[in-house]
Amino acid sequence: MACDDLPQVRCRPFFVLHEADRFGAQQSLLAMLKGLLALQTDTAIEPVVSVARPGPLMTDLAALPRLTLLSHARLPWVKHSPRRCLQRLGDLVGLLWAMPGRVQKLATAIQAQGATVVHVNSSVSLEGALAARVVGVPLVWHIRELIHDPNPAYWPLLGRPLTAWVIRRLAHRVVCISRPVAVGVFGVAATDKLPSQCVIVPNAVDIPPSLTSQPKPSKTDPQTPFQLGFLGRITPQKGLETMLEALAGLQDYAWELCIAGRFVDAAYERHVHEKITALGLTDRVRWVGETADPLSFLQTLDGLAVPSLAEAFGRVVIEALMCGTPVIASAAGGIPEILAPAGELPLGTLVDPPTVAGWQQALAQWLTDPEGRAELALRGQQIAQTHYTPKAIAAQVLAVYAGIHKH
Repeated sequence: MACDDLPQVRCRPFFVLHEADRFGAQQSLLAMLKGLLALQTDTAIEPVVSVARPGPLMTDLAALPRLTLLSHARLPWVKHSPRRCLQRLGDLVGLLWAMPGRVQKLATAIQAQGATVVHVNSSVSLEGALAARVVGVPLVWHIRELIHDPNPAYWPLLGRPLTAWVIRRLAHRVVCISRPVAVGVFGVAATDKLPSQCVIVPNAVDIPPSLTSQPKPSKTDPQTPFQLGFLGRITPQKGLETMLEALAGLQDYAWELCIAGRFVDAAYERHVHEKITALGLTDRVRWVGETADPLSFLQTLDGLAVPSLAEAFGRVVIEALMCGTPVIASAAGGIPEILAPAGELPLGTLVDPPTVAGWQQALAQWLTDPEGRAELALRGQQIAQTHYTPKAIAAQVLAVYAGIHKH
C-alpha cells in the first residue's frame, strides 16, 4: 500500500507488551511503532505502550517521540516449562485469583489514556485482551507464535486448542505474522480460506540504511573458507544439530561455521559441544557468542543458514536479505512465504525436506554456486527493502484499525 493511499485514521493505540527484552516479537513491535510514527502527522497517532516486565527495550521505546510508556502486571496464563497436573491446578488458581485486580488496573489505564484500540503484541498477554473487553475498546490480538507447535518453552495453562478459542472469541481482529500461525489459531487446513477476522501482516524489520546501500559481493574465491553463519537463540527447535550432521559429510568443501547466539539451557550447550567434537568439526566451528550487533555479524557472512524445525515467521531471514546476505533455510513454518512467495521468483534457497540428507545435498549445491547465490541475494534484498520495512508494515496495521472502526 502506498503512503498516499493510507486510510485516514486518527487513533490512539494502546499496545500491551509482556516483556521488554530484545527478542523477535519485541523488536518487530519496535519497528512497527517507528513506522506508525513516521507515516502520520504529529497529531495523527500517539501510541501508548504498557510493559509487564521491564528490560532493555524500554530504552528504545522511551526514545520514540509522542509515545507514552506505562507498566502493568501480567496474567501468567502461559508458562515456559512443562507443568504437572497439581502444578497446573495451582497455576490456574493463581491465575483466577490475580485476574480481577490486574485486569481492572489495566482497563483503568486504557480508559484513562483515551485508547481507541487495544493492540496485544503476543498470545502471552491475556490481561490486555480482557481489559479491552472490560472497557469496550476494540481489540487487535497480534499472534507471533505457532500455538500448536510442541515448543518446550510455550505451555498454555488452558491447553493449546482452548487458548486458540479464547483468542478468536475475544479479538475483533487477529493479526498473524504468517499463514502457518493463522492455521494454528483458526484450525483450518493449510489451503483453506482464512476467516475475515484474520489478517496476515508479516513482521517489520528496521535496518539502518548504511547497511543496505550496496549489494553484498558474492563469495567466489574457492581457496578461502566460505563463512557460513547461524544466528539466534540456540535451542533444539532451531535445528543446529541437523545442520552440523549435514556439514560433517561436507568436510571436503572449504567452509567455516560461525555461530552467534546464546544457549537457553546449559545441558543442551554441553550436548551440542560434545556433538561437534564427536563429528570432528571442532576446527570448523567458530563461536561468536551472543552479539549486540547482529546486523554487523550478518554483513561478515558469505551466507546464512536457518535450519529451524519450526519457525512462526523467520525474522533473521529478512534481516539477512536486507543486508544482502544469501540465505539457505528449512522449508518450515513461515519461512517459505518469505523465500518462495506465491507467484514470484524465489529469494533464497529452501531445504525440503529439512532432514540431514536434505541439508547435505542442498548445502553441497549451494556452496558451489556463487552466481546463483548472488542472483537470489540481490533479488531478496530488493524485495525485503520494499515489503518488510517499518513503514510498509505500519500501513497494513493502520488498515486493520480502519477496518475495525469502519464496521
